[in-house]
Amino acid sequence: MTRKIIKYLSFIFITLISVFSLQAQRLTLPSTEQSADILQRFDWKFRMMDSIIFRASSTPYFSEILDTAKLEFNNIERVDEVDNAVKAKVNLMKSQTGLEFTGQAYVRPGSGVSYDPDDPLVAYNAKLQAELRWDIFNSSIYKRGSKKKELLIEGELNQLNYVKDDLAEQLLYLKQYLNNQHYSRLLSVMTMHSENIDLLLETQVYLLENGKISGDDLLKLVNEKSELDRQLISLQIDSIRPADYIPQAVAYICSIDTAGIMKSIRENNIEIKKLGLRHDLLSAKIRNTDYAQTMNIEPFVRYSYYNRKYVNNTYNIDLGVSFRLPISKEVSKKRRVMEAEQDVLDYEQRILESETTNGIFLAFQELKMYNENIRGEYQRMKNLRDFLSMRTHSYSNVDGEYSRITRLQEYNAFLQAWERLLEYTYRRDCVLLNLQGYLLYSPVADYIEFEVLN
Repeated sequence: MTRKIIKYLSFIFITLISVFSLQAQRLTLPSTEQSADILQRFDWKFRMMDSIIFRASSTPYFSEILDTAKLEFNNIERVDEVDNAVKAKVNLMKSQTGLEFTGQAYVRPGSGVSYDPDDPLVAYNAKLQAELRWDIFNSSIYKRGSKKKELLIEGELNQLNYVKDDLAEQLLYLKQYLNNQHYSRLLSVMTMHSENIDLLLETQVYLLENGKISGDDLLKLVNEKSELDRQLISLQIDSIRPADYIPQAVAYICSIDTAGIMKSIRENNIEIKKLGLRHDLLSAKIRNTDYAQTMNIEPFVRYSYYNRKYVNNTYNIDLGVSFRLPISKEVSKKRRVMEAEQDVLDYEQRILESETTNGIFLAFQELKMYNENIRGEYQRMKNLRDFLSMRTHSYSNVDGEYSRITRLQEYNAFLQAWERLLEYTYRRDCVLLNLQGYLLYSPVADYIEFEVLN
């Protein structure tokens, strides 16, 4: 009930302003050919503005963020070359058998030089020796699973780096697309505004030349026109539509699934995932770093064949183990270094999560602010539309001349509110785009619902 009373009182207030203003707005232009042309152009402007302001909305836009044809982050593909490189490294690791085959063959140059001819069992003039040795702890059999996991984690880190680049490229493209769409809409409205100012300037100059108006109003229009032209120059460069394109004067506010987007960010944020993978990589490296890998415990089989001059040739087979055991604390110190690096990563992750959370909640607050700005500016446009509707009816019934300058300035007030609405909508979409930067494959549009303002 209270809202109805306020709306009714606002209607009466606007009507009274309209009536009183009409009485004060009577202004007679000198009757000349130029003044007739100016009046005719004013009338054409009024008809054009009415057709735009009071037309029915047909296909209003929501937000460029929802244009999934332009934003398909869930279709980001893995880089095959990275996966192939990981497979090659895994196959290389699996091929490390730890087996080593060695051999040697040699002859002794002759009696009295290389052997004692009086002992035929010791003396030989040639020898062939072959040995098969197995380095167990440096073969793929030892810790195969954890070594493979280390390679896979490194591959996932590389994949994320490429995904980050791909995502950044798509965000850059979408930002440019969003800018161009916004510039196109704003260009069309500001062009109408600028053309209205042109007509007002021409009229003011004409009146000034005929001693009908002070130069103060003209100076204000010149300043307003200069600022519009400055903005139009940059808009025309980046716009993708002609200036005669007219957007829909509609507005949408958005609500966002804050819990859902926070959950998705915790699971999919690239930098957070990278820190987690780096932590897992260090864990795998710690597991793969042990004292056994510094040892050389190598069982072997050795075959020796002797070519003898005075007795039958002989051979023998030896089974044994060779070993090397380093005496140091190098391994334990390496593990402590990697554990300390993990602590640093944990600290970085806490800082990143805190910064991300703060950034997300700041974005939520900005969305709330822009929702209110959009709601307020659209309400201003509705009030101005109602006011202009009543004024149009009053102007059509007025007896005699009235100030067309004032009437066109009223239309400009609507256009200025429209420009602010477009600007708030654009800034809102930029916040949504920034939110997308925190996500990975999940489009931010999945967490947004738009509500049309009536």
